[in-house]
Amino acid sequence: MVSISAVEDPNLICSESLVAAVAKSWGIDYRLMFFRMWSFRYTSASVGNGTAETLGARLQHSGCDFTDVEKKLGIRVTHHVSHTPLEALATIRSELNDMRPVGLNIDAFWCPWHPLFGKQHLLHTLGVVDIRETSGDISLKVMDSLFPNQLQSLPLSALEKDRIECLRFAPLPTNAAERGWEELLGEMIKKAEYEDGGSVMERIREFANEVRQLSDILREIEGYPYVDAAPLFTELNMVALMRNKLSDALGYVWECSGKGEMRMFAAEFKRIAKQWEVVQHLLLKSVFLADASKVLQLAAKKMEEIADAEERVLHGLKKEIEAKDAGADSW
Repeated sequence: MVSISAVEDPNLICSESLVAAVAKSWGIDYRLMFFRMWSFRYTSASVGNGTAETLGARLQHSGCDFTDVEKKLGIRVTHHVSHTPLEALATIRSELNDMRPVGLNIDAFWCPWHPLFGKQHLLHTLGVVDIRETSGDISLKVMDSLFPNQLQSLPLSALEKDRIECLRFAPLPTNAAERGWEELLGEMIKKAEYEDGGSVMERIREFANEVRQLSDILREIEGYPYVDAAPLFTELNMVALMRNKLSDALGYVWECSGKGEMRMFAAEFKRIAKQWEVVQHLLLKSVFLADASKVLQLAAKKMEEIADAEERVLHGLKKEIEAKDAGADSW
């Protein structure tokens, strides 16, 4: 069995949790992968057929890009696709023999212990740490971020028959910790200023304006088994989680620099993440109202306040970098 412990961090999605666990087992601070998460990916209704799609469908957020994992953590993640369970088993066994865990992407619909088992299709990432064979039956011992304190047993027969995706991890000689926190902070600032041709704050304000004009919130939840399973809510939840991860990234800067302002900015991102949760709750409430217009107005106003708050953090971080470049005594 590979010796690795799950990372209990409620801000991480399943694939990030596995990467974080691998990083921690190799002595790498996983917060390094959060520096490019200042984002609000949104396609305006004015682009293409935007008006034909729901608001949720035009939000596009995901976890940490594996390219960033390689550049920041010094961990190369490669995908390996097998076409039979036995072929996948051979790949998994090879990695475990080298004492490296293996990521396994599965459909939550077929995962026996997942809350969405038999209800909804959703990509879910597990970490395989061992293989068990008993009386001809083969199962995989896996870590699942949903249950970090216990391993789960996944029968090999539960794997899809035609396409099984494994993730292999390999350490590289260097990681972003050697580049210095100033460069990482510069990347964070650049990411916020240039989000698909504009700033993150501009995208948030555009989105807020569309929410203010929304005439049919029920269209957002059509076809989903649960209201909060609709993309409008899952995507905004991702936005809130990303702000918490930005807070953790700035916590890393504070620890490296001893600069008290970084601790203040980290705390502000925690507060902003809570405000994004308020937006989600307002939009959820609007679904159940006969007349949602007033609540939608409140949600839009809240997002504009968030954009202002994020802009203040951006300006504050830029001032800190400028002070460093100028050789201010406070550094």
